[in-house]
Amino acid sequence: MSNAVADHLQRVLDHLRKNGWRQFPDDILLPPAGEPCCVTMAVAHEGSCNDCNNVVRGHIERAIEALLPDTLPVGRDRLILWNDAPGRTFAQVETVIERAIQDARTIQ
Repeated sequence: MSNAVADHLQRVLDHLRKNGWRQFPDDILLPPAGEPCCVTMAVAHEGSCNDCNNVVRGHIERAIEALLPDTLPVGRDRLILWNDAPGRTFAQVETVIERAIQDARTIQ
């Protein structure tokens, strides 16, 4: 399972590096493939089912808590809120997803 999660996370990172990262667009529910998108939308583009996507988002949220404590909002849509925080950078997004990949690969 952990390799499947790590592979999904890697696809998310590759998607963002190839197509670009952006904060959540208010006017687009799911940007078309190949367009810049937020972390949550990249998870959706690269995922195959809601349950899988929820596991992947959980790994990203744990990496945020480990690397950037006190920056993850509480409540619903917390990953979107984190992604959209003023001053958020793609470098932070990359670092968090890289950590999530590393953590997923070490889980047995």
